[in-house]
Amino acid sequence: MIVTAQLYLRIFASTTPLSKYLQTSGMDILQAQRMVSDTIKLQTTDSRRFETVYSAATKFAEWINTGLEERNCDQEVEMILAEGRVSFKKMPGMSTKEVPTTLAKDRFRIGVYNTVMDMVIQSLTTRFKTHLTLAADIACLDLKNVNQSFPGNALVKLCSLLQNIDSSITVQTLQEELQDFAA
Repeated sequence: MIVTAQLYLRIFASTTPLSKYLQTSGMDILQAQRMVSDTIKLQTTDSRRFETVYSAATKFAEWINTGLEERNCDQEVEMILAEGRVSFKKMPGMSTKEVPTTLAKDRFRIGVYNTVMDMVIQSLTTRFKTHLTLAADIACLDLKNVNQSFPGNALVKLCSLLQNIDSSITVQTLQEELQDFAA
């Protein structure tokens, strides 16, 4: 339970600032886009650092046990993951490399930690990164960004969506119209 809590503390440490920023009124879409990319990079970097999470959980358990000893309590927090029974049928032709690990720590790392971290990264990517181009185009519609020069790929996605309505719209004309409107 402590290892799982440490895992979620690690996830929330990087996703909470992003979540708070995305909920602010008047947020800058380009800044939000950068924060999403940075959060995905950080989660990807941390995705296979199980030992740091396990070490933090161990230190926390030691701290709790020290406090319990000082209070003369006969309870104790277990310092290691409980070993359980692993049932496995070895199929004909399987190599010994394919036999599942029996160490509880390795099973937790593979079955819980890696799975949760992969799901967080996938969720962030699916929810945000797939729409970064459109978000950047929408940011160009903000009048404070219109007076700046447009990046080379600015408004391309928005233009392609608008061409369904009016096929004569081009990226160049859309950029010029926005600059005229801002002026």
